[in-house]
Amino acid sequence: MAGVLGGATALAGLLVVFQGSLTTTYTSLAGASRSVKAPYRRAINGALAMIVLTLLVALLALATMLVTSEIQSLLFWVTIGAFILMLVLLAALAIIATGLNT
Repeated sequence: MAGVLGGATALAGLLVVFQGSLTTTYTSLAGASRSVKAPYRRAINGALAMIVLTLLVALLALATMLVTSEIQSLLFWVTIGAFILMLVLLAALAIIATGLNT
């Protein structure tokens, strides 16, 4: 669980940097129409949702290490499932964001 905790928090930090890059691009389009800015706004919101998800996974991993053995197994599998979901959504966000720059 320590690996999931470290991975989730590191990924959250990288996503904050990525979201900052998207926000900078979005603000540089100040005179552009809403239709031009809309994909960037969606990507920024997606990055924010991913940051929240990674922090929730980190909290689940921490809770798994701190709880008693009675519910630890259930919490372990919930955390692993959330971590896998986080990775899948990160791949989707990367594909979407790559499409913004082409």
